Amino acid sequence: MLGSSACKGGAASTTPAPVTAEPVAPVAPPAPEPVAPEPVAPPAVVAAAPAPPAPDPEPPAVVAAPALVTVTITSTPRGAQVYAANDQLIGKTPLRYQLPQSDQPVAFRIARKGYSDKEVEVLPAADLVLQVVLVKPPARPRGTVGKYGTLGHGSGTGTGKSEGRGFILS
Repeated sequence: MLGSSACKGGAASTTPAPVTAEPVAPVAPPAPEPVAPEPVAPPAVVAAAPAPPAPDPEPPAVVAAPALVTVTITSTPRGAQVYAANDQLIGKTPLRYQLPQSDQPVAFRIARKGYSDKEVEVLPAADLVLQVVLVKPPARPRGTVGKYGTLGHGSGTGTGKSEGRGFILS
């Protein structure tokens, strides 16, 4: 107890004075240590999507080569000569000839010695096969005048005398 106390020996004791507390300013919490600021990335520059490339200008018109068709020409007899319309020899039968596809007719002449020529026209719209039969010209009747004069049994214009190697016509 603090107020009165007796001491042995008769001495008086003093009462301690009451302690008054001075108001203390509130203690602020310790200041946070300065923290280096996090590096801030510059604002991302959002690049706009690249503009689509300008359409290429129209390329110059390319003239495509016309499609080719194959004309196969066979003949009886074989080995006949085949001529184009301009009378140019293009080959012998059997023949495979390529030409541009067209809606215009193309003419060929097929010829063989001893046979009559045959002219044919085709429309080269698609591949095709020509089979040509050549015919022999009709035989000349006997007694007609040929290239070298009278042939056959005679026409009554010569004497019919034979001298040396042949006939003498008078």
